[in-house]
Amino acid sequence: MDEDWGSLNSFSDFAKKYKRISPEIAAQAEYGYENFEYFEERKPKDHSLVITAGGGLDPFSGRDMCSEPKCRIKSAKEIARTLGLYADVITIADPLSYLLAESKKPTTKQIRWLLNQMLILRELYPLIEAGIIRFWSGRVGICKQCYRNVEIEIEKVADDLSEQLDEYIHVEVIDDHLAISTTGIIES
Repeated sequence: MDEDWGSLNSFSDFAKKYKRISPEIAAQAEYGYENFEYFEERKPKDHSLVITAGGGLDPFSGRDMCSEPKCRIKSAKEIARTLGLYADVITIADPLSYLLAESKKPTTKQIRWLLNQMLILRELYPLIEAGIIRFWSGRVGICKQCYRNVEIEIEKVADDLSEQLDEYIHVEVIDDHLAISTTGIIES
């Protein structure tokens, strides 16, 4: 956030600047992802309230909330005003490092995604600087057998849902793209 990105209001200005420095950012992100001491690797202070913001509480996620940038920014502000008051630490899965490390030649879609993430990051930056919001790797350690058990359960649930929702979901291939319409679920 120390880099001068300007107001972040112009996508084209941001895209030009990011494309120019993306190889350097990718290298830094890769190093950081491999070497940064994430929150789960440190022992929190005893008796501290640690909240892990996931799903609808994770403003970087876009899951379980409206994915429009203005709604995600509003969500970030609301999280800062609520969880930021009560929690000693709010942990959020690192939303940027891995994807930045993989984006040495970013596409327009990746740049737009990054700009949206940076707008959210800007809203949360005071809490990050204060150490209230801390990032965790987002990785979950799991042995091969437990992973296989999780896969089996996911397959079962997916099969059950597929049978239940088959009449409401329309799937077709259009010009090398898979189009999935779920409007039937909402309308029923």
